[in-house]
Amino acid sequence: MGVDDVAAGHRSDGEPVAARTKDPGGVRRAHLRQGVELGTVTLLGLYIGFLVGGSVIIESVFALPGMGSEMVSAILGRDYQVVQGFTLVYAVLVSVVYLLADITYALIDPRITL
Repeated sequence: MGVDDVAAGHRSDGEPVAARTKDPGGVRRAHLRQGVELGTVTLLGLYIGFLVGGSVIIESVFALPGMGSEMVSAILGRDYQVVQGFTLVYAVLVSVVYLLADITYALIDPRITL
């Protein structure tokens, strides 16, 4: 079996390798899916973190009631305890999202340990 046969996906008897499987694309999809899932979980975790942080800006710009607008009013009113409390809540929320992303990594790929 030469290098060209391996690159073309043929066995030594000339039969294509994909002919041995019931679903020729299934093997490729399984390997591709594992790589894509980790990247997707990473981006979802980052985007959720950005959404939580961006809520402060969105709520203050569009005058929506919520934690973000309360935090802005606490900053402008120099109420430092409230600002520290909101900062702690946002930090814990983002940390929990990142922890869930890491746990999801371990569920998707068994080679990853916590």
